[in-house]
Amino acid sequence: MLFVALVVVTLLTAMDATIVATALPTIVADLGGERDLAWIFVAYTLAVTIAMPMFGRLGDLRGRRTLFLSSIAAFVLTSLLCGFVTGFGQLIALRFGQGIGGGGITVLSLAVVADAVPARERGRFLAPITAVYGIASVVSPLLGGTLTDTVGWRWIFWVNAPLGALALLLAWVSVPAVAVRARARFDWTGTALLTTWTTGAVLFAAWGGSRIAWSSPRLWAIALGALAGFAAFVAWSRGREHPIVPLWMFRHRVVVISSGLAFVVGAAVFGMVGYLPGLMQAVYGLPATVAGSVVLPMVAGIMLTSIWTGHRVARTGRYRSFPVYGSLAGAVALVGLATIGTGTPVALIGLFIGVLGLGVGCFNQVMTVAVQDAMPAAVVGTATAAVTLVRELGVTLGSAALGGLLGARLLAGLGDRAALAGLSPARLRELPDAARELYAQTYLTAMRPLFLGLVLLFLLALAASAFLPDHRLSAAPPSVPIGDDMTYPDDVDVAIVGSGPTGAAYARILTERAPSARIAVFEAGPVLTDPPGMHVKNIADDAERIAAQRRSEGLRPHTDSTAGEYADPARRVVRPGTFLLESGYQVDGEDGLPALAMSTNVGGMGAHWTGACPRPGDAERIDFLPDLDELLDEAERLLSVDKHPFAGAPYTDVVRDRLAAEFDPGRAADRRVQPMPLAVHRRDDGALIWSGPDVVFGDVTRDNPNFSLYAESPVKRVLIEDGKAVGVHVNGVDVRARYVVVACDALRTPQLLFASGVRLPALGRYLNDQPQTVFAIRLRDVREPAADTGDATEIVGQSGVGWVPYTDEHPFHGQVMQLDASPIPLVSDDEPALGTIVGLGWFCGKDLQASDRIEFDEDTTDDYGMPKPTIHYRLTPRDHETLARARTAILRAATALGEHIGTDPFVLSPGASLHYQGTTRMGPVDDGTSVCGPNSEVWGVDGLYVAGNNVIPTPIACNPTLTSVALAVTGARNIAAHLTTPTAAATTGR
Repeated sequence: MLFVALVVVTLLTAMDATIVATALPTIVADLGGERDLAWIFVAYTLAVTIAMPMFGRLGDLRGRRTLFLSSIAAFVLTSLLCGFVTGFGQLIALRFGQGIGGGGITVLSLAVVADAVPARERGRFLAPITAVYGIASVVSPLLGGTLTDTVGWRWIFWVNAPLGALALLLAWVSVPAVAVRARARFDWTGTALLTTWTTGAVLFAAWGGSRIAWSSPRLWAIALGALAGFAAFVAWSRGREHPIVPLWMFRHRVVVISSGLAFVVGAAVFGMVGYLPGLMQAVYGLPATVAGSVVLPMVAGIMLTSIWTGHRVARTGRYRSFPVYGSLAGAVALVGLATIGTGTPVALIGLFIGVLGLGVGCFNQVMTVAVQDAMPAAVVGTATAAVTLVRELGVTLGSAALGGLLGARLLAGLGDRAALAGLSPARLRELPDAARELYAQTYLTAMRPLFLGLVLLFLLALAASAFLPDHRLSAAPPSVPIGDDMTYPDDVDVAIVGSGPTGAAYARILTERAPSARIAVFEAGPVLTDPPGMHVKNIADDAERIAAQRRSEGLRPHTDSTAGEYADPARRVVRPGTFLLESGYQVDGEDGLPALAMSTNVGGMGAHWTGACPRPGDAERIDFLPDLDELLDEAERLLSVDKHPFAGAPYTDVVRDRLAAEFDPGRAADRRVQPMPLAVHRRDDGALIWSGPDVVFGDVTRDNPNFSLYAESPVKRVLIEDGKAVGVHVNGVDVRARYVVVACDALRTPQLLFASGVRLPALGRYLNDQPQTVFAIRLRDVREPAADTGDATEIVGQSGVGWVPYTDEHPFHGQVMQLDASPIPLVSDDEPALGTIVGLGWFCGKDLQASDRIEFDEDTTDDYGMPKPTIHYRLTPRDHETLARARTAILRAATALGEHIGTDPFVLSPGASLHYQGTTRMGPVDDGTSVCGPNSEVWGVDGLYVAGNNVIPTPIACNPTLTSVALAVTGARNIAAHLTTPTAAATTGR
């Protein structure tokens, strides 16, 4: 039903331009207005240009259904009124109104598809809609001529009434009402500035060389006004939280390239197509009706390849090759057109034009789908409008530029016969043969370099296409917010920022201990799985897993395949599902954290982690928490930790026994070599799979009617009044809360506090990573077991993870993993048994320094509009000494286990551990060296709590997730006590 509705709506607007053009001479004869003839089209084009970004943004902020229905209604109403006009000025004004409705229909129809159809299927869905434009280009002139000659020109507008009523009814029934994530104020100032410069650009293109001479100062004043408006628009948009066109979108490679390709297609093809009928009349003397049919092969080509590319993209999920094919086809076709002469068969010209259409069809919906897939759902309408606007500007500017150049070259070529250029095609056919031949040759000579110039544009498009990412589009349903509310709540009891393991832990404990509390979790990233927060390794389909990983990778996703990549210490390491800090990760003369990485998705990095949950020991422990062990017990419950996950796996006993002989002497019982506790759980069929934050949330939280999870909802500020946290500012909306928990990560939690005016002396300081050295060995003298492959998501039986715990004497944590393959290629016929390749990773505790810190710049923002971070980080002499000792220890382990693979252990780039601590560290007292107290409440700000690895105050070397969840438990219990015990609240001044 939705498909039928969009086809009918598209037909409504697609017929408009050509049906009006057919009747225009009769309209002018009836109403007058010869001097303002061009305004019939300029007014419509101008309104469409203004309306597209406005409706695109409003759709993102207010929802698309009502706007879409309103756009159809506006278009139909103004069409009806056009049929009643008594003057040409009235018709121009109503044509502007038609354009507003038409612009809304154009952009919202594409965005509605993004709301309802998976990215991979959109090409197939949009292809027939694209074909409607081709059908309309053939049917509309015939219908317009018939109506004008029989019942009168007014019926070319009134005919929209029954078609519009059908479109409105179908859209009413089928267009989904998708929940919006924001109630931000619309950027009217930005809209006015956008209108200013786009209006100037359109008028410059429409009037240049026709209504106003190219040499006129008036025309160039319009151009300067457009440029000034553009500069003002950019300056304004940079400082806004919710501009009409967020400029950060244009930092994304897919958006930039797709916009460039859209402009090329608009300028090179649709800008030029209007001059092809004139070429056929001038060179071959064809009548207007026959000459106009020259575009039919292009229409057929567009329809053919639009449908083909849509089906191919749906089948394979990949799109990069199609712009390449389109660029090549366009270049070949234009080279062919540049070679035509007066003797070239018309059929051959039709073939060239058809090939050009084949090329255009490879671009059309592919670029729209690519941008929609690359952008968060919260701005998909805005992004769609931006690319469509760029294409329309390409059409307008390209048409004007080509017209101006053609006219100038034609006049120059004709010389003293320039008067020929003003003759109608009918008069040209009456000229002597010599004069007609002169005009034809001059016209061809004028067009040839224009065709060749357009070839260069297509070659640029070809080069740009090579930089598009070659990844599969998602086949998953479009992301929508969790929860029934169409908007954010006005107030809640607890607002949690971040949905990783610690944010999930707060929601779970609060649900269990304060079940009547209203809890809202706000997450900047999208939902990847059902249930939300599930570990991506549990996704069976490779393509879907890759799509989930890409959607976690911020605004510059990089994952293209399932192929694993082992760390190269010579460069910045980035893993699937994470993205690197774009800049500011290293200051000259310092080590920095080149491999510092993050994830932005429901579940955070907890949807991608290795699941290791060792307990801290010796100096890793937090000595001012007397109940730490009980908190760790609770954390193990929440994470579903299994302390012996591979008890029966082959070789695990061999690995443990060999390492125990090397490292156990002199160690306490709990610090001896042992299996690594893992956050894993068993499905109903008994298969062992990974635990993500979905397990921490648990059914009890998901079933809690007072709990809501809001995806793609970035919080920009914690609201603080009179020294107390009172809510959050999310997507332009203030949500009040009695308590606020910031559970982002070690970079973004202090960033949000800084942006909120919470700037304690220790904020962002004591930053610590875990310096890491890695190696690999192959077990020898072991018997090969029977293979156990499991299914696509099950952790297979040959797996095994061992643990050499941290001690004060040995200040590093050893992680020993039995791998499925060697990290270094072996001899081709030397296939190791599964589980006999063992990876060794020794993680070191950092020498904590207050000078290791994150600094934030108030005047410069990152991709998300937050204060830009800069990392200051050095490895001290003590760190280098610890790394050297870790190297010795890892070689001892390797020698004890078997044959070395490779020659030497290597140290990964700082940040590669993905474990970052300390930036909002906990402390026993407020002495300037910590950000929060033992219950995780921020010093000096009542009701504001922090969570995550960043709260850990010790030089922890083991995976910190278990410890950070334990600290989240104590904070959540503290809030629950305040919510459920009035006397407790009273004693704290609340």
